[in-house]
Parts: sequence; C-alpha cells; structure tokens
Amino acid sequence: KELKSGANQTVFIEFKDDGAGVFKPKSGEANLRNGVERGTYYKRERAAYLADRFLGFGLVPPTVIRAVDGKIGSVQQFIPDAEEGAAIPRVHLQDKYKPQLAMMWIFDLMINNSDRHSGNFLVKDDKIYAIDNGLSFGNDDPYTYGDFGGALLPEDLIEKIIQFKDKSQERLLLTDLLAELMPEKEVAGFFWRLDAITDLVAEKQYLSRHDVLLIQSVK
Repeated sequence: KELKSGANQTVFIEFKDDGAGVFKPKSGEANLRNGVERGTYYKRERAAYLADRFLGFGLVPPTVIRAVDGKIGSVQQFIPDAEEGAAIPRVHLQDKYKPQLAMMWIFDLMINNSDRHSGNFLVKDDKIYAIDNGLSFGNDDPYTYGDFGGALLPEDLIEKIIQFKDKSQERLLLTDLLAELMPEKEVAGFFWRLDAITDLVAEKQYLSRHDVLLIQSVK
C-alpha cells in the first residue's frame, strides 16, 4: 500500500516469508533539488546504507535495490512501532540520544545530506534510525539535524572514524560500490569529507564551526 508521507512515492511492502520494507521507485521521484538528479535518489538510498555499514555506525536500516511490480527502486527495512524524531520533544532527544545524534550529524556531513530533519529519522528501543537518505552526495547545501560544532564528540564515534581510514581494502571496496551508484566526482567528494573529518577529530576530538563550513563547501 502507498504511504502518504513525503514528496516522493513511497510504498509499504510485505515480504513473503517475514518482515516488511519501504519501497521508493525511481518512477515516483519528484524534482526536489538542483544538485541531486531526479531518478537517482533510490541509488543514493543504497549508497548511504553502504557508507554507514562500512563505517560501522549502524544508523541506516538495510537498504537494497530491487524491482517491484516491474519498477526499479530502493527497498529499506521497515522499522515497526518506531516514532518519528518529530514526535519526541527536542529537549528529550538532546538529553537521551545526544551521542547517536552526534553520530548522525557527522554522518550527514560526510554524505552531504541535504534533507535531514526531525521527520527523517526514527527512534525505537533507545536507538536512532537514519531514514530518507535519497537527497545525499549531491551538490546542494547540507541540512543536518542539530549542531555539534565546537562540542566534544563521543569517544566511540571518534574511534570508528579513525579506524576506517586504516582499512585500505574496505576503502577500495566501498569506492567501487559507490562508483556503481553515483558519478565519480560525488564519490571523490564523499571521501574528501570523510578524510578531512577523520584528520580533524583525530587531532582535537571535535569540529569547530569553521571546520564544518569548510567540509560543507566540498561537493
């Protein structure tokens, strides 16, 4: 059945054996950003999941590309009984979920997400799920949730970021996988932002507001 939220067509599907997913067909994409080509959002949903998986953040639900009823698109695992971030008071979110929100903020800077707001992440069982990542990796200005510029970042987040830089084989594999989904320039931009963030947090355990502006300028 169709879900009536958002500008793009979104379809709830049930799997034959178990579970459910959210299907976003290429044909149902609206023209939403000058810097993100319409008809590529579904690929970016998959790309965001791959980046998240390789970094070990665990924010993005499993996302694949599939054909459903003859239409190609992204299928993301459905998280039942989850609340939208918008349904939870911001003060409560910042108090209880600050480490996870900081991780999502860093992640969105890396993928240049231009559409993160309180309706584009879910909360269930004390865990944050970053959904709706189709407007990422493009040339538009990023739109992140929260502002952690100047704040010390969680130690486990810093560790995950630094560890990935030394995983040369994983970096090469992720590069190849992303290159199948997006233009070479956008893949290069992602890795530039990733490496810049890695060097900065390794040195001082936070990103200054000047650092954030520099990272946001690279598309």
